[in-house]
Amino acid sequence: MCWSTEETEEDFEEALNSTLRPTFYVSQAAVPEMRKRGGGAVVNVGSMWAVDAITTTPTSAYSAAQAGRHALTKNLAIELAKDNIRVNTLALAFVETPAYERFMTPEEARAVLDSVNAFHPLGRHGQPKDVVEAILFLASGDAGWITGTMLLVDGGVLAGRSPAAAA
Repeated sequence: MCWSTEETEEDFEEALNSTLRPTFYVSQAAVPEMRKRGGGAVVNVGSMWAVDAITTTPTSAYSAAQAGRHALTKNLAIELAKDNIRVNTLALAFVETPAYERFMTPEEARAVLDSVNAFHPLGRHGQPKDVVEAILFLASGDAGWITGTMLLVDGGVLAGRSPAAAA
């Protein structure tokens, strides 16, 4: 499914149920323990598709759910700052994960990932290690004055793009 006019209510609910709702409820469950400990860091894993519409890969329901995750990050950052809890989000491009195998074979997933290498200015799709390093940074004391932000971990995809609204 690509167009919002082709996506069903079930498609939209699946996007909300797999992206936005878990982020909300997991954050809600973690905050009391973080408060007891005197603070902490929440690092959500979002998507560059929440930041900009990509013509070659339109994904309306997914993008809307991811944008909700990014908005939740900003709101929680404000709400939880008084508790010394920082909240940030990563915005990923194509990263090699088993998630692709939810809807395609391992061979198809490999072919798709290999086909998008040129989509990334750095010439390759992301690896789990790329994401882990960014999470560790945002969760660390080195990022102690960073909250409510989105860190692009996209191999440079959005670096050269004009915002969709300006196109």
